[in-house]
Formats: sequence, C-alpha cells, structure tokens
Amino acid sequence: MIELTNISVFSDKGKRTENEDRASFLIGSSPGEVLLVLADGMGGHEGGEVASELVTQTLLHYFAEHGFEPPEQQLEDALKKTQQCVLQNVIDSPQYTGMGSTVVAVTVRPEKGVVASVGDSRAYQFRDDCVRRLTRDDLYVSHLLGIDDRVARKHPQGHVLSQAIGIDGDLTPHIHGFDVQPADIFLLCSDGVHEVLNEPTMRMIIATSKPAEAAMRIVHAAMDAGSTDNCSAVVAQMPQR
Repeated sequence: MIELTNISVFSDKGKRTENEDRASFLIGSSPGEVLLVLADGMGGHEGGEVASELVTQTLLHYFAEHGFEPPEQQLEDALKKTQQCVLQNVIDSPQYTGMGSTVVAVTVRPEKGVVASVGDSRAYQFRDDCVRRLTRDDLYVSHLLGIDDRVARKHPQGHVLSQAIGIDGDLTPHIHGFDVQPADIFLLCSDGVHEVLNEPTMRMIIATSKPAEAAMRIVHAAMDAGSTDNCSAVVAQMPQR
C-alpha cells in the first residue's frame, strides 16, 4: 500500500509576499488508495489563502467522512460541497468578496485513478519514460476561441481563467478516469511550477528523485527557473509489485 515515504508535499511563496497555494493528501483505508489535492487561491486581503485552505480542507474532510467509492461521484459531490463552502464564506465575510481558487484532485487505487480539476493547476502521470498530462487548463481565451490551452497561454490574456472555485455560482469540473499501473508516479502542481518547467524537465527531476524529496526538488527547480509565483507540488508513487 502507499506509505508516507512514497508521498511528498512542498510549497513555497517564491517571490510573492504571501503563499496562496495549499496542498495535501489523504491515505484511504483500502490498500494503495490515496487522495491528492492542490489548490491555488486568488483574491486580495488574504482571500486567496482563505479560499485555497477551504478548498483543500473541505475535500480532505469529505473523503475522510464519505470514503472513496465511487470515485467519480465522490469527487463531483466533494467539489460541489467545496463550492458551497467558499461561496458561503464570502457571504459571511464580505471582505473576501472576489476570492476563489483553482483545484486539482486525484484519487488513486492500484488499477484505476480519477482526476478532477477546475482552473489551471495540473496533474501529470509518469510511467517509465512517458509523461501523461491528466488535466487541461480552464482559460478564458481557450474557451472563447475554441483553441488548445497550450496555444491560449501565448495570448496576452492567456492567464485569465474561465472558471474557478468560488468565482461563479455555476461550476463544471473536468472529471475523468485513467489507468494505473505499479510504480506509476503522479505530480500535482500549481501554475507557478508548470509555467517554467516543461514536461521533460519534470520527468528528469522525478526520475532522479526519491518520492519523499521529489516535491521539494520540483518546487526549487521552478524557483531557480525564474518563477515569479507561489510554487507548490505533490508527488506520490504507486507501490511496486
């Protein structure tokens, strides 16, 4: 089963004055079962920090209380709960009006994984020499023009999100399953990381790191590469047979 030594979480404020990223994980009761979560908050007056903390903790508490099955439905229901919590917090604390957060969450079991995402935080799957990106970015330009998010990011407005937790009442998370094999490695990261590190660089760092230190190395590499944003990563490796 997945052990704590197979998972690492690391976050740094980078060149920003505050860290609005949050990342964590929950090991389930079934062998090899784990929930990975990463959120990147936005909004002034500490709103981003509040939003990302609410998103992360709500997801963890939901899965701890309700379990992992069925994972697609659990992720959908948990994100609805998360959206409600953030919107209610704005009602209760008007100083946080305009706050929101991206989120990427992955549930992994020995043969199947499910990923859910809103915004532009990403998840990747590493297997041998291959990298598979599991998420797509919710970008306004991509949505408006119907173009790939990799192309949309080159547009002057390419960083504007088309949706985020807490920003609008309607939410359409991207949720889908994927296959899992022994020794697969998963990386969740904020845009402060993936904007400066390409997939070959990520794969090189992952391949030369122990899982317990991989998240820290990814974040440090992003900062060394010139990231101007908060940088966060979660790395988890499936057990080997």
